[in-house]
Amino acid sequence: MITSSGTVCAAFEAVSMGIPAIAVSLFIDPKTSYKQDENGEWYVDYDFTLAKKVLHDLVLKIIDKGFPKDVDLFNLNVPTNHESEEVKITNLSHNMLDKKVIDNTDEEKSEIFNYHLEENQKSDDLIMIASDLIKEYEEGSDGYALFVEKCPSLTPLNVDMASKNLKEW
Repeated sequence: MITSSGTVCAAFEAVSMGIPAIAVSLFIDPKTSYKQDENGEWYVDYDFTLAKKVLHDLVLKIIDKGFPKDVDLFNLNVPTNHESEEVKITNLSHNMLDKKVIDNTDEEKSEIFNYHLEENQKSDDLIMIASDLIKEYEEGSDGYALFVEKCPSLTPLNVDMASKNLKEW
């Protein structure tokens, strides 16, 4: 859901103050971006080169032509594991994350609760949300571009999230 993105919500706030905005996110593929050094320490290896290029080109176009009519902001997502540099104009996926609430107080679920606690932290009432990526996306959506086509996704957004189609209701 787009409203769970802090980056997009910050861009919405900018727009509400009259400031043109682009929400930009680099999707870090855990399969290719998490690596270990010679000491066995984990680190994240990512490259912003494509994200910088796509953002640069988008900003130049906005400077030249302005935002399109009825577009208040753009949501730009760039995968680190891209197979294509072609930017796809997309719509929003209905959902990208499958969120699960894990409750440490539930004996049946305690075995799947694997969360590192600080030295003085108690786990008696610890509840957390764990997320997994959705596996299937509708063609033309931002999730499809990112995870299936492995290319940058540009989704034009409007702050008016109201549905106007209630004639049949």
